[in-house]
Amino acid sequence: MTANSELSQAAFARHLGVAAPTVSRYLKIGIIALNEHGKLPMPGSLHALIAHLSEVAAGRGGSEGVADLSLERARLAKAQCEGQQLKNQIAKGEYLSRTKLQHDLDLIMVSFRNRLLAIPSELPCELPHLTRYDLDALDRHIRDALTQLADQADAMEKAS
Repeated sequence: MTANSELSQAAFARHLGVAAPTVSRYLKIGIIALNEHGKLPMPGSLHALIAHLSEVAAGRGGSEGVADLSLERARLAKAQCEGQQLKNQIAKGEYLSRTKLQHDLDLIMVSFRNRLLAIPSELPCELPHLTRYDLDALDRHIRDALTQLADQADAMEKAS
């Protein structure tokens, strides 16, 4: 083949090592074009095809959704990989379920709250010199602290 030669579709297909319908498809979608003699000009047709295939391989373009398909396959592969990583973390006990964690923290907080609220009623046995006024003040402070914690927890939950 000389620098400015022309090839038939069949010869171009043989030169590329592809089937003739592949060359027809490239013509149909406008990647390569026949000249006024009904032939494929060389090396221009070859350069155009290489440029197209390079763009497809790089994921920047292509015909008939080839690039979109490549992108979707990449997204699917990534999602499958992330899914498998999650399964592995669960199997190793490294994953904490948000629902279970929330449930466990709720139980802990209820126990903590109940324990704090019981303090004013337990102190008279240990510290009999405390007056009813002292115990009521302690109870108010504990309840105020618990209310502040609950308000902060509500604000954090709304923010997330």
